[in-house]
Amino acid sequence: MGAGRRFVRSPLAALVRLTLVAALAACRDDPTSATAPFAIDASLSTAQAITVGTIVTPSPTFIVRNSRGDALADVPVLISVTKGDGTLRNVPLRTSSGSTSIGEWTLDTIARANEVTIVAGSAPPVTVAIAGVADAAASVTADPGALDAFAGDFLGSAFALRVRDRYGNAVSGAGVSLTVAKGGGDVSPASITTDGNGLASGISWRLGRLGGSQQLVATVGGISAEIAASIRSGFDPVV
Repeated sequence: MGAGRRFVRSPLAALVRLTLVAALAACRDDPTSATAPFAIDASLSTAQAITVGTIVTPSPTFIVRNSRGDALADVPVLISVTKGDGTLRNVPLRTSSGSTSIGEWTLDTIARANEVTIVAGSAPPVTVAIAGVADAAASVTADPGALDAFAGDFLGSAFALRVRDRYGNAVSGAGVSLTVAKGGGDVSPASITTDGNGLASGISWRLGRLGGSQQLVATVGGISAEIAASIRSGFDPVV
């Protein structure tokens, strides 16, 4: 024997250590363990249809739970936009002790479905969905663009007005007021509502009998647009 001490590990101590290691490994692998993510509860406390290009307020939150329903803190999570071209900022990488915000979610500027997916371990992924709806009306244009008729006649039945928001999305359900500004003709109805494609159709505009400039003013909310038409000549020149 040398002067140094020699430690002898007893068979019982080694067995206890191996048992503890095996138990911890089982807890990590077992989806029903107290620390394993089993389910994700997502909460959306705002409207499910929001104006395009805006920040979702308040931000959706979620809780990761184990098989007993207990909330789990410090669990790694992956949160991403899976529908639409919206953006996420300040996205958490782990859960907090209570409800966890998904971060700052800004919707796409195109009117369509937006979706964020939350992933935590082996728990089934959860999605939060919001419909992006058109912003307020920003433009009114004639469809088709070139309008003409003989003096005192009505424009063709294909005449309609198209209403779009600042991003180019069709604005449905928008009330359009119509008045004749030049030419002395008449228009009916005096007001009309756009359909699901942002079109106000079925407008009857009769041009003035005396010719000259023909103009219709279409007003939607706080914007107005001047819609021009021209008098078609019925004279065929002979050379």
